[in-house]
Amino acid sequence: MAHTTPFEEDQNHHHYSESVASQILNWFQFAWDAEQQFIAPFRQRKVYPGLFWGTFDVSCIIIYNELEDFPDDSKVIERAAFDEHMIEFGFWLGDDTIENPCFFTLPYPFVDGVELEVDDTFPTGSYFNSKMAEYLYEIKSEVSQADTDETIRFLEASCKKSLEYLKWQETQHFFEELKMDKNKK
Repeated sequence: MAHTTPFEEDQNHHHYSESVASQILNWFQFAWDAEQQFIAPFRQRKVYPGLFWGTFDVSCIIIYNELEDFPDDSKVIERAAFDEHMIEFGFWLGDDTIENPCFFTLPYPFVDGVELEVDDTFPTGSYFNSKMAEYLYEIKSEVSQADTDETIRFLEASCKKSLEYLKWQETQHFFEELKMDKNKK
């Protein structure tokens, strides 16, 4: 965050808007639900959706058993978070460069010097941002109009393209359905 004043000393940012807080909660619940539906049947070592306070996003992760240390020890969060091949699927509310709430897919090791493909398996409006090294899918509607199926479509398409980029081997079983009856909604 741009603000570095410790919370207990900050006298400038003490405000609260119930409607904004409720809207943020609704977005985070939508993101958690969509990510949960995407990741739950995944047959691979994974981290289920959760709120990451350091980046204030809701993310889930699949992990591949291949060591890949982060090259810069001076970056405390990154050197702890990135130490083996993984793909993070997340959601955040946007920032100065991304105006809308947005889902992202971040392959690690990071994409460098390559523009990854977005094809017709992705929902309209999806794109790859080479500066951020992420696939992005901005939601330009209110949360009540957001489409869970299109969000999951984005997560699935960007996952498959990330797997291709990372050249993970033997991943076909990730997507095979479990031999279980479907849960009722």
